[in-house]
Amino acid sequence: FPKQRLSTAEAFLESATGLGYVVGLPVAGLLYDPRLGGAFAAFSAGAAACAVACSLVFAMAGRQGVAPCQEEEEEEAEALPSAGSILEVLRSTATLSSTVFLFGILMGNVYASLALENEHAYGLAPRQSGALMMLIAVAYVLLCPLVGRVCEGAIAWGERCVECGLLLGVVAYSLLAAGGVACEAAGLVALGASEAMVLIPAFPVLLHLAGNDGGEVTGAVSAVLNTSYFAGESLGPLLSLALVSSMGFRATMALQGVVLAGALVLAPARGGGALAQPLL
Repeated sequence: FPKQRLSTAEAFLESATGLGYVVGLPVAGLLYDPRLGGAFAAFSAGAAACAVACSLVFAMAGRQGVAPCQEEEEEEAEALPSAGSILEVLRSTATLSSTVFLFGILMGNVYASLALENEHAYGLAPRQSGALMMLIAVAYVLLCPLVGRVCEGAIAWGERCVECGLLLGVVAYSLLAAGGVACEAAGLVALGASEAMVLIPAFPVLLHLAGNDGGEVTGAVSAVLNTSYFAGESLGPLLSLALVSSMGFRATMALQGVVLAGALVLAPARGGGALAQPLL
């Protein structure tokens, strides 16, 4: 794929992911109703969807046409990222990959704690919370193509977009900390937009930091980006148990805004190339 169009390609992929969230969140909220089976129904539907997706992937892979020759198989094997190449990418992209990891932690905390907060503070049912959280996915899907288009070309555009996304994330957490359903809705929209502005340009910026000229480290960079974000999202619910239970949801969201602002301000001091010029 042309290197100048990586942001657009990433935008299409992330838009597909966002559409899954748009459909999945309200459906999960509906299935979570005890009259429809509760958590068992939601998890069973998720497992069935994963099984269908895996079957489709394998079916489509089997229709790719002629089997590759031995030389092509050897080239593909050589192109797979090794542990050494991934470690090298981690060293050269430590600033941005750690920022993506932190961003994933904070997002995971929101997903884990928002439904309980809505139930206790506003008396909202799970399906209503699912509809609210869908605002993240809707904003994400709508903004992904635009961000991908804007970030094509000069890598400086991608770096600035990441910075603006982090700043918008600070605004989003401030709105979530303010309280009230209206502020929460606005904060979730801002959070979805922030997620698009951070994750879409992160891939080409990471490639640039890793010194990607001929595509040799594309697989390793993709592994670092996805692992950083999803590992953070996996750790976020554990953070939620510790912070929300002791500080409350609104105070935790305010703290997350402060942490994200600190990451934005301190990123240039950690070096690594990305975010080289402070935004604030």
